[in-house]
Amino acid sequence: MNLPASLKAPEGLNAALEALNAVSLAAGAPLWQLTLPGASHRAAQLALRENWAQLRLPHPTLLARPAQAAELWPLLVDHSRRHVIAKPILTTGQQVILRADVPLAPELDLAEWVDRCSAQFEVALDPRQTGPRLPPDAQPDNSTAPGPTDVRRLCAEAGWNGTERDQGFSVPLEGNDHQPHAALLTATTALGSALRAQVELERFDAPARDCQAALGLFLLLVNRRLRWARAELDEGNGSTVVRLVVELPAPVTPRALHHALSALSVGVRLSGAEVAALGHSEELAQEYLRLRGWSWEPAETNANPSTP
Repeated sequence: MNLPASLKAPEGLNAALEALNAVSLAAGAPLWQLTLPGASHRAAQLALRENWAQLRLPHPTLLARPAQAAELWPLLVDHSRRHVIAKPILTTGQQVILRADVPLAPELDLAEWVDRCSAQFEVALDPRQTGPRLPPDAQPDNSTAPGPTDVRRLCAEAGWNGTERDQGFSVPLEGNDHQPHAALLTATTALGSALRAQVELERFDAPARDCQAALGLFLLLVNRRLRWARAELDEGNGSTVVRLVVELPAPVTPRALHHALSALSVGVRLSGAEVAALGHSEELAQEYLRLRGWSWEPAETNANPSTP
């Protein structure tokens, strides 16, 4: 297989692709079709680009037609409750798919990562699921979550400094004034995350319906542009919090932590001010939807949106 010279593929890539029974979709291009492990046998695409691996899976409930703006906010809220590393994104064809990202590092076990993603895709797409859960035969492992001393050491080795706070270890992000900190929280979740890095973008009391539609659309587009980081919507206690999140699996390395904090920094620069504007101004939200060719109207009355 001939890969671009700039692509730093992990060791054992060919063996991993063979183990996954991956089929090349284009000669010389790092794009493959594969069947995910698990009972559902879902078809996915694996892409390697710019030193990242991406696993893409159609979202079956929204694949047959372009999504409607009114559906995007509840979709994000529901997905955020599941706490999986895969994120919903809006494609250039105006359809919602799930995508998982991981940096290509020498230590990456690609087959193992695909297997882990497969279990999380199942959680993300289970209509009966309303929160995080364990894969069928897994057990939570609290021993892999780094403690405060480990987090401080990892940050220092990754070239980032921070301070301990009540809610976690807070690290100033690079190159933005809108939201200067990301909290690093140990997260021994059911899905195996060892460390959760997150930054709050904005908090709303009760966004208007046009604001919800505009934010849902904008955040799915942000998800498409960002590597690894994903947008979350957390509704509760009378308010809605918009945040960016990266979940780091064990073992957490300085290299992985640097990628995570860099992804959050880029995400804040890309979306912080826009999230605040779209969430607080109905007029701006309506204009954004109009310019993108969308409206808030429900699916039965809304014509297919044009491609932005």
